[in-house]
Amino acid sequence: MKNQPSIIDFVLVLIFIMAYGSGIAQNITFNSENFNQEVLSYQPTQRDGVSDKDFGRGTFYLEQTVKSTEGNPANLNAVDYWNITMAFIKLQEPKEHIALSFQMAADSDAKSLCSVLEAYGEKTLTFLAKHIPEQSSQFYAGCAEILAKEEVFDPVAYANEHKVDLALVKLMVGINETDQMYRNDAEVDWSLQTPLDERNMAIIDSLYQQHEVYVGKGLVGEKFSSTMWAVIQHSTVEKMEEYLPIVHAGVQAGDLHPTPLKMLIDRIHVIKHGYQFFGSQGGAEIASDEARAEIEKTYGLK
Repeated sequence: MKNQPSIIDFVLVLIFIMAYGSGIAQNITFNSENFNQEVLSYQPTQRDGVSDKDFGRGTFYLEQTVKSTEGNPANLNAVDYWNITMAFIKLQEPKEHIALSFQMAADSDAKSLCSVLEAYGEKTLTFLAKHIPEQSSQFYAGCAEILAKEEVFDPVAYANEHKVDLALVKLMVGINETDQMYRNDAEVDWSLQTPLDERNMAIIDSLYQQHEVYVGKGLVGEKFSSTMWAVIQHSTVEKMEEYLPIVHAGVQAGDLHPTPLKMLIDRIHVIKHGYQFFGSQGGAEIASDEARAEIEKTYGLK
């Protein structure tokens, strides 16, 4: 069984890109009873009006869903349903299919879906409104209430439950808060956010000097496993390159999910070379299948 999806997973899936599907075209009417089973074996046909680029992206989204679930319908989660929604839009599937996959994402994890829509704002809402206007607007209207129901985090209970250092947990809480202090504002004030990012990076440098490993699941538990990565991702490209092998080692040790590593690799290559491998940075060109396969082999990624 897969872990519950995080916002990081959503951010990656929202802009995941590329590659071309193949196989025998199918005509399937999806419904809530057959959806989970049928979608994992679905091989779409390229409809009239669907460009090669959009068909490639749509089939790639579906392929990634099969990979992430290992082809098991029981493993489908909110990330996968959102992935499928994006695929269906690109493939120009019937409106009822798009609406169904979006609803299943909402039913699976409404809070995480609201977080995605909040983070991407009007651009994503406008995109959805072209295809499922009433459903998406009605769901988003309830997001303020959903997101307001935040559970009070108890660092002492968390540290005891996961058998990790309380002081380190409290430090992670503070880093998370400052990392997002102004970043999700409609217009980010970088004169306020950048000093916080620099301070967080200095803390991460100190922590690495102290522990000499990626500070992830083993030291701070699953909830804060991506905190160190987020600070690195928001730092300079020099720091990203410095910590890339450390993040990679963290993934290999099971202290970090592979998705953040993919995002770090993409960010470095976009900044330095203008292209990416996994589609996490949005807008940048995608490297060839061969280049992506080589990167996946180098870092042990699927």
